[in-house]
Amino acid sequence: DRLVGMRIFRYIEENYPEDITLDKIASEVGLSITHFSRVFKNVSGMTFKQYLNYYRINKSVLFLENGESVTEAAIRSGFGDINTFIRNFKKYKGTVPSKYKKWFKALA
Repeated sequence: DRLVGMRIFRYIEENYPEDITLDKIASEVGLSITHFSRVFKNVSGMTFKQYLNYYRINKSVLFLENGESVTEAAIRSGFGDINTFIRNFKKYKGTVPSKYKKWFKALA
């Protein structure tokens, strides 16, 4: 499971801005969706979608800290919909991206 987990994490790292479906990534690592989901939950403690959103939000923080707009950060981190991005950002960071960006700018 660890080896498969490493392949999965590498795939996410290399492809997070793209549309990564559960079907696509399971196929990429040669597992059924059910087996993939079980293995992924065991190695990460999260569902695939939760982890992907968490990973993308952490990437978006870097883009925001580098001065990119909220929309640019959302797109570059793989979110196709701004509302989904804002909802996930708030879930994982406790605030909305625009407030985070202002807060970070005030620190600099």
